[in-house]
Amino acid sequence: MSSLRGLGNIARRWRELNGVSYWKGLLDPLDVDLRNNIINYGELSQAAYTGLNRERRSRYAGSCLFSRKDFLSRVDVSNPNLYVITKFIYAMCTVSLPDAFMIKSWSKAAWSKQSNWMGFVAVATDEEIVRPGSADDPCVHGGWLSVYTSADPESQYNKQSARYQVLNEIKRLQDMYEHEETSITITGHSLGAALATINATDIVSNGYNKSCPVSAFVFGSPRVGNPDFQKAFDSAPDLRLLRIRNSPDVVPNWPKLGYSDAGTELMIDTGESPYLKAPGNPLTWHDMECYMHGVAGTQGSNGGFKLEIDRDIALVNKHEDALKNEYAIPSSWWVVQNKVGNSGSMVNGSPAIYTSPRQRLPPHQEQSSQIDQKGTVATMFSCDMASRWRELHGSGHWDGLLDPLDVDLRRCLITYGEMIMATYEAFIGEHRSPNAGMCRYRRADLFRRVDVSHPGWYAATRYIYATANADVHGKVLLRPLCREGRATECNWMGYVAVATDEGAAALGRRDIVVAWRGTQRALEWVADLKLAPASAAGILGPEGADGTDPSVHRGYLSLYTSEDQCSELNKRSARMQVLTEIARLMDKYKDEETSITVIGHSLGATLATLNAADIAANSYNTSSLSPSGETRAPVTAVVFGSPRTGDRSFRDAFHRLRDLRMLRVRNRPDRIPHYPPVGYADVGVELLIDTRLSPFLRRHGSESQSHDLECHLHGVAGWHGDHRGFELVVDRDVALVNKFDDCLADEYPVPVRWKVHHNKSMVKGPDGRWVLQDHEPDDDDDDDD
Repeated sequence: MSSLRGLGNIARRWRELNGVSYWKGLLDPLDVDLRNNIINYGELSQAAYTGLNRERRSRYAGSCLFSRKDFLSRVDVSNPNLYVITKFIYAMCTVSLPDAFMIKSWSKAAWSKQSNWMGFVAVATDEEIVRPGSADDPCVHGGWLSVYTSADPESQYNKQSARYQVLNEIKRLQDMYEHEETSITITGHSLGAALATINATDIVSNGYNKSCPVSAFVFGSPRVGNPDFQKAFDSAPDLRLLRIRNSPDVVPNWPKLGYSDAGTELMIDTGESPYLKAPGNPLTWHDMECYMHGVAGTQGSNGGFKLEIDRDIALVNKHEDALKNEYAIPSSWWVVQNKVGNSGSMVNGSPAIYTSPRQRLPPHQEQSSQIDQKGTVATMFSCDMASRWRELHGSGHWDGLLDPLDVDLRRCLITYGEMIMATYEAFIGEHRSPNAGMCRYRRADLFRRVDVSHPGWYAATRYIYATANADVHGKVLLRPLCREGRATECNWMGYVAVATDEGAAALGRRDIVVAWRGTQRALEWVADLKLAPASAAGILGPEGADGTDPSVHRGYLSLYTSEDQCSELNKRSARMQVLTEIARLMDKYKDEETSITVIGHSLGATLATLNAADIAANSYNTSSLSPSGETRAPVTAVVFGSPRTGDRSFRDAFHRLRDLRMLRVRNRPDRIPHYPPVGYADVGVELLIDTRLSPFLRRHGSESQSHDLECHLHGVAGWHGDHRGFELVVDRDVALVNKFDDCLADEYPVPVRWKVHHNKSMVKGPDGRWVLQDHEPDDDDDDDD
């Protein structure tokens, strides 16, 4: 297998490789140096896709994400130092085109209403001149024929058409390097390939090449002109075009009537690649990375497929889902962290693109006098929270705190909500990963790596893993597709944490938190779990032995109590993992004032309900080292979007338990809390909110929006009751409601589902290959004792 870039051979053979003899004798079998040459230009063509800002909510939609100076170092080309970008190309269109062809910003403050960034002109650096043997001027385009010639004197970026932007830059570079041997190379893919064909013809026909050779390397090109255009193209001096076509790709067959192919064709067939999936989405075969994979491995008329170029197969999933699942590579993995770029970024604390929360308030709230005593939005911390912690944790059953909703209670609920959200952020949900179902971060780093307001207040002391019986497992637990997956029979379901010294000082006591991970999916999972109730006597202690036979949902109980002696992580049930850790921490902090807070959302809310009852009923809220168990820590459950957990007998037993309180936050349009609809009862005190009244959210949101945890926290921050509307009281960024969903109204420039790990945790190694690194193992990762 040859090296990826045979630059020395390309330097000696550049005229031959650029088509001086129309590539005779080089295509079948495909010459190795020509493979390298094609892939070099293919990567430059791919760079035009990688650099485009496609986020329509950004004011910079349709622009380039990166500066000219940094561009090639940011877009993953193999040799970023061989070229320097001399000009960005902007284009507009005077005819109607599908939205996919021209990206228009939805923002009223859009950088341009007419133009799109369409590519670049680059010139070889001195380093490249030494290696390939000529100063090459490749141009990369994407768009449509009308884009090439349209101009608008009133436009900031398109006073000149894309055509004249390119031709003038070519002329300038030709004059600059008039004493050197030069070549001009135009490359493009798809509609950009058609535009590259026209541009190459234009350069030669109008003498901009000054007799230097002009070559076009185009991928997946539709047909450009009629037979007369083909004749003119083929007869043009110093003009060569190599048209790479993938056999299963349908785009090169269009338009069918009245058009002809130009140039020399190189046929590849990625359908023969053993690395790719069977034909699915036809656009997969049109993908640029799929084309370069084909160039690296096609065997021509001999048939079959063998990689002759050491090109990383992970790249075919860069923007698509083409690679077989067995290779454990996420689909469409090229994503800048949190959808970040120089233009259109979700950056914590940066007002450059997405303005600060106060700047995003609707006009009627900007001068509110009802938010707090000073007339400003309250911060996420108050000294009163420490002195009021018992009241805020339900010592008085929250009487007088819910309507209107107390500001400190809002802060308290949001703090715990963020700790639940940490379980979603840290969970590895990529089925292809061998670590699917595990936690992404080490316990020591958890709160530093997720988005919580006070990362120094708590330290995670134990991770929780859960398994379940067969009736439940496939409906709520994630199984990795990889056979070597570690969490094939269990999932990471949350953690136990304890307040640090810093946190204890701020909170007024040593708070022990149990956070249960749920699901962000809406109704399907709870509707699928149609299982008969099961006795809860085992977790209710003496309260479960009073003859009433309280029952709970069998599926939730299975997750809570199941164990698997063959599992490295679930030899003990989730229940015993938590109770053992609670007992250890209660003994450790027996001389301090402590509290136990059990939190969860959705499925996690039901587990939190069971767990809180278990702790209180079986006296795990006392230290075994305290005489006669005199000191009992109050146990509080704080749950969001909770389905019903048990029957009326369970509810009654729950309410009789000493030192146990529960606050259940319910969003009125959310249907999950109404399930199961028959034979079950609500538990605890209810805080009802209605996010439909928020002026920030979509008017007719989806079912997932009403159940989304961030939407619940948004509701807690601004809910004022049915008759007092919605007004943000706590300074909570409205951009967070789009973290994992599409909830925010379109006028706010925030991408949907923007919380994304950089390139989905794909990391480029020293050898240039991309590997999935999405899990940081703990020292005691295998220890379930």
